[in-house]
Amino acid sequence: MAEAWSLARPSAEANPQDPYAKSALFWVCYDYLKEVQNGIKERAKRNNGDHSSNPSELQRVNSFLDWIAWLNIPSGGIEYRSLIRQFRKNLEYLPKLILLSASQFTDLFEDKDKEPYEAPKGESPSLMLTFARKTAKAWRGDENVRQQLTIDQICEIFAKTRREAKDKQNRIWLDYDEAKCLIFAKRFAQARDYILPVLRKKQGNSWAWHVLAMTFYEEDPAVAIVLLSKAICVSGEDSFALPMLKEIAPLLVKQEFVDEGSMCVKRATDCYISNGWKIKPDLERLINEPWYNKGVDLSFLPTFLQEQAATAPNYLFGELTSQVAIVEFIHASGKGFHAYLSKEKSVPVRRGIVKSGKLPSPGDYVRLTMSAEDKTVIAAESCDSEDLDKVGRAQGTLKITDKGFGFVDRTFVPSSLIQDEMHGKSVSVLWVVSFDKKKKKFGRKALKIDVL
Repeated sequence: MAEAWSLARPSAEANPQDPYAKSALFWVCYDYLKEVQNGIKERAKRNNGDHSSNPSELQRVNSFLDWIAWLNIPSGGIEYRSLIRQFRKNLEYLPKLILLSASQFTDLFEDKDKEPYEAPKGESPSLMLTFARKTAKAWRGDENVRQQLTIDQICEIFAKTRREAKDKQNRIWLDYDEAKCLIFAKRFAQARDYILPVLRKKQGNSWAWHVLAMTFYEEDPAVAIVLLSKAICVSGEDSFALPMLKEIAPLLVKQEFVDEGSMCVKRATDCYISNGWKIKPDLERLINEPWYNKGVDLSFLPTFLQEQAATAPNYLFGELTSQVAIVEFIHASGKGFHAYLSKEKSVPVRRGIVKSGKLPSPGDYVRLTMSAEDKTVIAAESCDSEDLDKVGRAQGTLKITDKGFGFVDRTFVPSSLIQDEMHGKSVSVLWVVSFDKKKKKFGRKALKIDVL
């Protein structure tokens, strides 16, 4: 490579507009960068997958990236994508490469770069989605990146990735990352708009409650305490709760919960000690606060946190309403069902929020607890039947057509409800009024049938 460098560099300097000379120098630089990356990969195998670079590696990478930036190669080619592919595991540790790639973002990726990779356990993120996430992490962690990329530019990277990337399983992380960047930029209301849909799907995950809490941390500490308490309660292990324990402690002290603040600091400290970890400076500062009392009894803390967290769902869904509905159909996946509210509205219900844990049957009545704002269902349980608009019963003779479906008077009966021996029998059907997409009009559809 040294000989290639000695030829390519002078040629490119002498002919800065020659695309062949520029391309030759680029690929020499690429080979040197690949050599550095290979060393990082080998070390990562021995270091729990840590792909961060040491100072000498970073200096070497930056020197070759400076030459690549000097070449000013037009976007749309393979060069910049090749760099991202080579450094996709540690892109966030290379701010110069982040900035160089972001400057080419408009034409950076081909269609295949927007497709997720198929893996044995599901999708792996596409190259485009990976770049967006790594860029966000670098932006939050590096002052130089923040000086050269505005929050609006970061948001545009997210927006373009949402429009063009074909990822399904990992799209949720774009909202999570954008919320964290917006919090960093102190755009708290905008951050809430992104994290709330994530949290509604990930209520058992402490990190999701944590991000929502940070949107209130400066503006409404009392709400932040509620949400951080919830995050700690669902964290499972103290090692996952450490950031929240350290963040909630000073807020509690300001709200005159001094002993409880000390409990959080002590619990975090005990976690570090029990794992043999070195206590970090942020926790050391809390330990040295004059209000900290290491003699507090930690046994009172779980109950206190649970009491504080009790109202957390109010900030997740806002005002709640309760409404009786009827089960319209079970999802083919077996993971939920659709509940009929009116002829214009039915809502999906996840099996995980059904109180009994069991799926009801079509035609069963359920009481739903929902967000008043957008009708998101947060709880469901079986209930007695009630009179509902556009829901009724009909009796008559079942007539089955050659196509397998049938009719009772004016009520359509889907083939999934019918058995062959029912033809000509006297039956009772429970029906709802729903929209027939083929006929483009409303009509009665049976949900349940009983032979009389």
